[in-house]
Amino acid sequence: MTPSAKAKLRRKLQQGLVGVAVALTNEAKQRATRHLNLGERRNSITHTELPGGGVLWGLPGNIKNVALERGFRPHFVPFRVAPGLAVWASRVGHPSVKGRGRPLTRLAAGIYIGGPGSTLDYAVGGATGVRRIGRQNVAGTWTTKGDPSRYLDRGKVGSSVLRWTVGERLKVVAPEAFVRGYRRG
Repeated sequence: MTPSAKAKLRRKLQQGLVGVAVALTNEAKQRATRHLNLGERRNSITHTELPGGGVLWGLPGNIKNVALERGFRPHFVPFRVAPGLAVWASRVGHPSVKGRGRPLTRLAAGIYIGGPGSTLDYAVGGATGVRRIGRQNVAGTWTTKGDPSRYLDRGKVGSSVLRWTVGERLKVVAPEAFVRGYRRG
């Protein structure tokens, strides 16, 4: 094979991989909008072409993306620690802010993330954690309003976008996307 033919083949193969990355990005962005309405995570899903002919696809490795992707134990977050959380909670009508028709009067309260009323997905077997019921801390296992996910670690809640996309959509999307990209290259 001549060097120019090798270069052309390498370019076509890379364009095929880019086609797959673009298709997976679109699938993952659709999945990312299920739970998170700000678009920050959805807009972070991207791909990068490498000089050697490869393609990187995914999310930046910050702690929030890792926690949502791998899952986390449900927990209480006070509004004073995350002021933006109170704004979000009031916008989506979370019960801790608009509960029983009364607005929240003291910002010493917070929000329990991943509890039974959450829309996050839960690991097969349910989420585990400690909730405050009345004046007692009660440990238990429950399911959220989301779907069971085999891509989350046991006992955790989250929104696995990348692992779900690769596990559920790769075999459906990849062959056609690769051929389109290969022909374009």
